[in-house]
Amino acid sequence: MRESILLPSERMLEYFRTLCEYLNLPLLPYHIHKLLAALVFYQFLYIYLGPRISGWLAPKTYPNLRGRATLDWNIHVVSMTMATFISCLAQYVVLFDEERKRMTPLERAYGYTDLSATTLAIANGYFVWHFVMMFIHIRVYGFGMFAHACATLFLMLNGFRPAFLTYGVASYLYEWSNITLNIHRALSKLKMEQTKLYVANGIVLFIVFFFSRIIWGTYLTWWFYKDIWNAYVSAPPKGVEKLPTWLLVGHAASATMLQALNFIWFFLIARIFISRVCYKREKKWTSAEDE
Repeated sequence: MRESILLPSERMLEYFRTLCEYLNLPLLPYHIHKLLAALVFYQFLYIYLGPRISGWLAPKTYPNLRGRATLDWNIHVVSMTMATFISCLAQYVVLFDEERKRMTPLERAYGYTDLSATTLAIANGYFVWHFVMMFIHIRVYGFGMFAHACATLFLMLNGFRPAFLTYGVASYLYEWSNITLNIHRALSKLKMEQTKLYVANGIVLFIVFFFSRIIWGTYLTWWFYKDIWNAYVSAPPKGVEKLPTWLLVGHAASATMLQALNFIWFFLIARIFISRVCYKREKKWTSAEDE
């Protein structure tokens, strides 16, 4: 567990330390600057950079969007950017972080690596932003998406206790499916439903969603349950406070809800996939929501 190379200033550290200690997130002050930088970037992308890039890339479509259509487009520009970057970064951590690979069950519950913590901080900038957006627009996106945002933020922020931090990073591999999902939404807005590109991307979406969220998601959730149980029945490492039962229950409940949503969304995607590819019916691939 190496200390971060990119440390915040002492002044920033002291400013956030009291609040983070009150929230029982002692690791967060050392990575708060990364979280805040990511949060500012995502908001800047949403209100300024994204609309200008969209107007340049889709000059006949984007300027004519109104209301929810504009909101959807701008949010998914941020989602697409985050999904692409975090998927690549998380994939690197899962494949090449040797310190993470050597962790025991208790170390996976109580420990972290610097690379994992950095990835978590950058991703949490998005999850904070996403939570705020789902709260502001709850009438548009519904309680389901707001509950999803709450569960995700709960799991990810508590990684800075630290608690199951490396599992948060491993779950970011779900974001591979959001790349193809956002491309499909963009093609739909561009009225390209009849093109081969639209159908091909739909097939890729179906396959990537299945492997990243159903296969990998189920595998990861199973091991998560096992490590949660192990943390409950075992003594914590020497000098470390035992994770409270309410937190373990909260992690198990949140993970269950998120994986249940993965199965629900996959069912919706599969139904549309079968309808469009097998029966040639006209439906849009936008029923599943992204994280």
